Amino acid sequence: MRKVAKMKPDHRLLLRKNLVRTAFALIGPGLLIPTSAPAQTYFYGYANFATGRNSSALAAADFNGDGKPDLAVANFTDNTVSILLGKPEGTFVRQVVYPTGNAPKALVAADFNGDGKLDLATVNNSNGAGSVSILVGNGNGTFRSHVDYAIGDHSTGVVAADFNRDGKVDLAVANDYDNSVSILLGNGDGTFQSQPQVSVGANPIQIQTADFNGDGKADLITLNACTICSTVSPTISVLLGVGDGTFSRKDSPAGNSPSGLAVGDFNGDGKTDVAIAETYAFSLLVLLGNGDGTFPKSTTVPVSFHPTLVVAGDFNHDGKADLAVSSQRFHVPVDIALILGNGDGTFAQPVNVNVGQTPYDFVIEDFNADGQADLALVANSDSVSILLGQGNETFGNRVVFPLATGSGPALVADFNADGKPDIAVAESGSPTGEISVMLGKGDGTFQNALNSPLASSAAYSIVSGDFNGDGKIDIAAITSDTSSFSSFYVLLGNGDGTFQSPVSTFPAIGPGIFLEGLAAGDFNGDGKTDLALVTFNINGTDVGLIVYISNGDGTFQAAAQYSTSGLFDPPLSIPSVIAADFNDDHKLDLAVTDGGNQMVSVFIGNGDGTFRGPAPYPTGLSVTTTLAAADFNGDGKVDLAVGGQNGVSILPGNGDGTFGSHIDTTGFNLGQLTVADFNTDGKSDLGGSIDHGSLA
Repeated sequence: MRKVAKMKPDHRLLLRKNLVRTAFALIGPGLLIPTSAPAQTYFYGYANFATGRNSSALAAADFNGDGKPDLAVANFTDNTVSILLGKPEGTFVRQVVYPTGNAPKALVAADFNGDGKLDLATVNNSNGAGSVSILVGNGNGTFRSHVDYAIGDHSTGVVAADFNRDGKVDLAVANDYDNSVSILLGNGDGTFQSQPQVSVGANPIQIQTADFNGDGKADLITLNACTICSTVSPTISVLLGVGDGTFSRKDSPAGNSPSGLAVGDFNGDGKTDVAIAETYAFSLLVLLGNGDGTFPKSTTVPVSFHPTLVVAGDFNHDGKADLAVSSQRFHVPVDIALILGNGDGTFAQPVNVNVGQTPYDFVIEDFNADGQADLALVANSDSVSILLGQGNETFGNRVVFPLATGSGPALVADFNADGKPDIAVAESGSPTGEISVMLGKGDGTFQNALNSPLASSAAYSIVSGDFNGDGKIDIAAITSDTSSFSSFYVLLGNGDGTFQSPVSTFPAIGPGIFLEGLAAGDFNGDGKTDLALVTFNINGTDVGLIVYISNGDGTFQAAAQYSTSGLFDPPLSIPSVIAADFNDDHKLDLAVTDGGNQMVSVFIGNGDGTFRGPAPYPTGLSVTTTLAAADFNGDGKVDLAVGGQNGVSILPGNGDGTFGSHIDTTGFNLGQLTVADFNTDGKSDLGGSIDHGSLA
């Protein structure tokens, strides 16, 4: 019999910021399969795609038979399930929503009618009255209307298996308030018949299925945690299957504050073990199975936060069962802790990734020259955090480098010409802020910061380039200025990570003008680095795009100014600008976000420092704030990614400077976008900072 924890390498568990509980099914005698058909592994960070409101459960399976994992998401508030069909690059088609019973809380995927196509079952709670909704799959990613079956009171979880050994898939549902498990025996045609409820311990909050006594029959286990019972201790109830849909019960202690349950063979003896998240004990309780449904030996694995959810799987493909844990109900600075198994019932120290406070800005670069995209982020914690990429969408432990107070925007460049990427961060201060540069050592670590003064208290936009042609990287900065609202300076680099005093060498723009959104590039083809800025006045009108042509000595002259009045709504959104070649004529073009009007304006470069346009393109966002450009669909043409309020829009480039209709992923607010190959597959991926302290 194939054990739960020894899955094939492609059977990996899909994890989000809150871990997913994966159900396993015993389909026919002796065949144990994961009913959620797990897909990719996301240990640190996560990818966001729009679903319904208050999503409560997730399953991964191939619903359309194309060999790619799809997603099903239960939406508690909307009384729906969202289906997101998987694409080859690891993204998903926009959700299609199907109604369920009221308040779906859990779900499982399996073939309930024996047609070889996956179906769905959701467990629903409407004011405590439980039901199961069956959605029969059509095999193409669509589903028929749901059919409901009444079950117990306040149901909490569901698993699928063949409990009576007739070759048809059955269901088991844990009922919290009834202290019971409801068994629904499948008829093999997508319909079910109810059996008498099976009694378990007080308040079953989770349920799993496995073979706990090695007889080839599907058993059940519930985690029972009565949070309001002063005299009832938490337990696990093991229900050993007789093979006819009935069970015999054995209870065991479950610690003092259990909240999460996982099963697997943690010591490699061929017997099923149990892991329990002990929330207030800051630990996992591992119960080693005796092969008869009892657990005489136990061990404790400490973690550094309140664990509430736990999942078992072989995450590093060494044939040993590992654990991953997260905290769902407590505000903690850890997303997920990975605990690798030693194969003997013991575990390595947990590995946590902490992204700290809400990222103010971040950049992606290969900091340790291993060919993987690494992460650097700054927050209002007076530090820079480095997370080294593992090449599979995961990042290693965070390394913190102290900075001065008030970290601002950041960028990556080689400021001392040693071939290793360095980091520059704008720091606020009084009376003046600083540019802090941390020189990279080439191994993912950095030297102590070198500080160069700004001309005012803070900079809120910076860009790098060689503005005087001496081969050393300089910085241009937009800074706050109480007399004229904002100013524009250039700090010429000394080639060692320090800079000369800031100099304002630009034609006067006028008082009361805000400067925003810097972009650097050679706009007139003379080999010198020019600049483009977005401006608007205090009233949010007369918005403009100004192009400054470099004189090659660190000074600039204004070439042209372009009006975009009426396209922006700056009180809602500060505009930004990006330079790229959108029509493949080897001349740089510009794109500018249009704030509250949900637009992007594209200016086509003439190659002489002037531009045609703007041409506005709608997005699917209520407010646009940030831009990235890359070939996201592999057709050799530059596309645009627009981030902002409620998500990100992709505008596919046509290769002639025009763009197709936007493709949206919604449900979060983006403050920064960056492009890198996060999984080393040669394709451009997109990352962003989101508004609740995480990265997408």
